[in-house]
Amino acid sequence: MALASYCDQTSIIEEIKLILKDKRNIVLCWVKSHVGISGNEIADSLAKEATRRETIDINIKFSKRWLKNHFQRVIKERWQQRWEFSLKARYTYGLMPQVSTKRCFGDFYINQFLTGHGVFPVYQMRFFGKNDICHVGRDQGTITHYLYGCPTFNQIRQGYFPSNFVNLGLLELISLPKVRVGLRLMGQFLLQKCLD
Repeated sequence: MALASYCDQTSIIEEIKLILKDKRNIVLCWVKSHVGISGNEIADSLAKEATRRETIDINIKFSKRWLKNHFQRVIKERWQQRWEFSLKARYTYGLMPQVSTKRCFGDFYINQFLTGHGVFPVYQMRFFGKNDICHVGRDQGTITHYLYGCPTFNQIRQGYFPSNFVNLGLLELISLPKVRVGLRLMGQFLLQKCLD
């Protein structure tokens, strides 16, 4: 795996890569025991000596807490880099450019609005060749159309959305519990239309 990586800068890996570049045929040999190989003999004797001890005297200079925080930070940084340079999910990236574990929604219908997947006619056209026009027949069946303009959902918007909803973005709307109820109702309706 390390040999295939373009990022690995370990000196031994770099040496192996240089050797592989110059030589096409490399022969690997199996060594039955470590006898006669000084580095291996020393490692063997130290390992044997360690097994005779009653206590383990290993000294790790970092605490578990530090290690956990460090690796969580590294993982999040790599996740952020992948998120920024990915060619997929650009709609969702536009809503949430920063990765976070704190704003996960475990709701089937809300996630459809966040990702643009599933029940929306534009998605159905892209993946299944269905018509991308709203069932009313006027506009494309996009998230924006259903949130802000489709006459089918006027009652839901009046009953569940704040009066200034046209000035709010999707994430601001989703943060309101009453709006989430309205979005679920919209999603259920759209799913039924999708299945008809």
